[in-house]
Amino acid sequence: MRFKKIMLADPNTLSREGLKRLLGSRDPSFIFVEAADDDDFDSAAHSHNGFDLIIVHASLLAVGQSPDLTAYLYKTRTSIVLICDELSPALDAKIKCFDIKAAISCQDPMGQIEQRILDVLEQQAYTENLLDSLSLSSACSGAATLYPSLPVQRETIHSRLESLTAKQKVVLSYLKAGLMNKEIAAEMGIQESTVKRHVSDILQKLELKKRTQLINGVTV
Repeated sequence: MRFKKIMLADPNTLSREGLKRLLGSRDPSFIFVEAADDDDFDSAAHSHNGFDLIIVHASLLAVGQSPDLTAYLYKTRTSIVLICDELSPALDAKIKCFDIKAAISCQDPMGQIEQRILDVLEQQAYTENLLDSLSLSSACSGAATLYPSLPVQRETIHSRLESLTAKQKVVLSYLKAGLMNKEIAAEMGIQESTVKRHVSDILQKLELKKRTQLINGVTV
């Protein structure tokens, strides 16, 4: 029997215990690794050679929190299930590059939580459900959202936004959330110089001249 290693990254002990009971009763091949905070996760990541699934609570991904966990999630190819009831704009931006296959809420029926997690382990994704239930709008979902003052040429701006890479969209969302280059670099686990290059490329693609135009919107 092949054992499946599941990382439970959640500061709530009762939540972790509940998931262990729920999933463990369904499949005895599950091995659970627990992390209540960033230090726990960093230690577990160094002690274990990867995971089959990572279940992480959104509170650990708040801006400025859990840099080791954040860096790991950006780089890993392991599927991720997010526990979350609502998102802030900054957190929305932060998780766009993660390989999130499903979202579950503490308010969901236990059977639904169990089925979604098991489906992800079987390589099925609930991306659409994630987008619907948490309103995770794309960084370029609409020019009117990013640029509310834009009266005309929205299709042109939208096409320019679509030309941004996934990382550039994340950087743009962070800029809109008010983060500085140093903060964005820390959140994404990259060098500040890389952030500056992304900002420069974004300005060029959107045909803008100033960073403030990205933050405050533009009038064409």
